[in-house]
Amino acid sequence: MGRPSKLESEPGLADAILEDIRETGIPPKIAAGAHGVSRQVWEGWERRAAEGAEPYHSFLSEVARACDLAEVQMVRELRRLPVTERGTADGAQARALQWALERLRSETYGQRIDVRVRGEALKHVLTRLREGLDPATLARVLAVLADDSGEGVAVGPGAHTH
Repeated sequence: MGRPSKLESEPGLADAILEDIRETGIPPKIAAGAHGVSRQVWEGWERRAAEGAEPYHSFLSEVARACDLAEVQMVRELRRLPVTERGTADGAQARALQWALERLRSETYGQRIDVRVRGEALKHVLTRLREGLDPATLARVLAVLADDSGEGVAVGPGAHTH
């Protein structure tokens, strides 16, 4: 059996990482790096946690909880700030909290941008895909690009783009 991991052999390491995440909202990999855990080691912990191996699985569960607690704290702070006539928080602290939430939890707080490719640009993209991909891969790519309503890109043998 190999030597114990840093997570097991360094008392207080897990608690220090978790405290940094809870207190600052910093991404876990960065918090771990600040405590001497390389990205390669961190990614190994993530792999082991995904396999259910202990203590990695428990630790990564605690990391997820610490991230959630940091998010809740930021939202609480944001909601405590004075609001403008429009009902939104104002000031440098509000902007800083909003910035942090947008970047740390972009899937929830990030801006949504709808990008549509049409006309010549679409023809160019489709031509490059057809030239560079085998038919099966092209079909999978186009299926992924099709939107939920079924109004995706109509491409197939003999299909035309406008």
